[in-house]
Amino acid sequence: MEDIQMYYQKGLECVDRKDYGKAVILFLRAAEGGSPEAGYYLGLSYEYGLGVTQNYSTAADWYRKAIEHGDTASMVNLSLMMLRGKGMPPDPEEAFSLVKKAAERGNMTAANNLGMRYHLGEGTEKDMLKAVEWYEKASRVGVADAQFNLGNVYLYGDGRPKDIKTAIYWFEQAAAQNQPNALHNLGTIFFTGEELPPDFSRAFDLFTRAANLGQVHAQYKLGICYDMGLGVKTDQKLATRWLRTAADNGHIEAMADTGMRYRKGIGVKQDPQKAFKYLERAAIYEQPLALVHLGSMYLNGEGLPVDEKKAYMFYLAAAERGSEKAMEFLGYCFNTGTGVEKNTEVAIRWYKRAAEGGIVEAMYSLYGCYRDNVDPPDWENATYWLWEAVNHGYHKAQNTLGCLYYRGEGVEQDFHQAYVWFQQAARQGNKDGLHNIGDLYYDGFGVEQDFDESFRWLEKAAQAGHTGAMVRVGKMLLHGIGQNQDRKTARKWLNKAAALGNEKARIILREITQPTSK
Repeated sequence: MEDIQMYYQKGLECVDRKDYGKAVILFLRAAEGGSPEAGYYLGLSYEYGLGVTQNYSTAADWYRKAIEHGDTASMVNLSLMMLRGKGMPPDPEEAFSLVKKAAERGNMTAANNLGMRYHLGEGTEKDMLKAVEWYEKASRVGVADAQFNLGNVYLYGDGRPKDIKTAIYWFEQAAAQNQPNALHNLGTIFFTGEELPPDFSRAFDLFTRAANLGQVHAQYKLGICYDMGLGVKTDQKLATRWLRTAADNGHIEAMADTGMRYRKGIGVKQDPQKAFKYLERAAIYEQPLALVHLGSMYLNGEGLPVDEKKAYMFYLAAAERGSEKAMEFLGYCFNTGTGVEKNTEVAIRWYKRAAEGGIVEAMYSLYGCYRDNVDPPDWENATYWLWEAVNHGYHKAQNTLGCLYYRGEGVEQDFHQAYVWFQQAARQGNKDGLHNIGDLYYDGFGVEQDFDESFRWLEKAAQAGHTGAMVRVGKMLLHGIGQNQDRKTARKWLNKAAALGNEKARIILREITQPTSK
């Protein structure tokens, strides 16, 4: 008997050292001498392929031998094999009977599992009263998984009245034992602020602990925390790292987010091939964001040939799954005949659905459709949607409204109002708004003429990529208007505008480089 116990103990020591092959040899000697605990570990070794070739049938045989000697841990594991059909046809009823026997003999892991069988109605009728009864028995003696399950009972009000404070209590008990799902759920409560103020710092800490334990939903949410600066300083590299980790562990939304980040180069070097890989994986599950981005990659030919028909089909698939952004792109497809026959009426219909979902670009596109694409122009609807976009703070709409006031188109001409709306657009970095303010100061319309101020605004617009502003900045520097004359810098701006296709810049450059006639 002493030899049997010695073999068993030495087997455990080998497991601690991860020397599973030697552990199996020692457990085999102990089991052949009648040790049920060694039989359990042999079952475990064959079930998971630790030190031996994985073999469910042999695992079940060793569990059964240990059960003959009353080993309740083997009852638990064999019941799970029966439930899942590992090495045998699924038998939920027999699995239930076996785990119930183990629980009634005092195995608290079995008590939690029995609670789950009652909770889910597996092998027996669903019975939440009995589920909670068994969860409570296991929770009171410190079984972390049972504490997590009991926390969920109170979190969702399933079998007990909903009680966030009690849910938090049980999640905290499980979290103290590093139960990953409890850490995640507790973090989510503090993240969403359900029935209590949000605590992003605490949520971040809990998500970090859970993520490091491999909890995939916590890995995703940790990425979101780093992305949005919730509970931690914004760090796009770490955001991408955690989102990619979650994606690689099968989180569908993380696959889409990771693909988007590779596409746009957020927190990682831009890589269309990797973007496509992650987006395609998410698209298999019909994830709307992934479908939209795949559509745009096909539309623009990002790392793959342009295919407008495929772009349209991806947008349609995303729109059918509720993506308002995809609805906007469908409006664009029908408005321009991209991948589908041009149809203004259908374009307006899709734009409206997107606009009703809060997509400001769609509101602005409706303005353009009613103004330019219907005959005669429908100024009433055009104006309505322009103001909708303006009221939602869309910078392009604000700049356009400024242009209407500047020209007196559809409104009474008012240079001051033009200035006001150009300012609104410029505050958001709109390069047309920046350029237009510069022009107002240059001409003295709606404001006092001020060449210095004009140059300041035009230079901002030029730096933002506005080629017209580059030309005007170049001319002002050539002639010393608003700034000291600086022909070298003037040429720099004119060359940049010319390289971007601005014909005026090319003409000026030719004029200033031609030799002077005698």
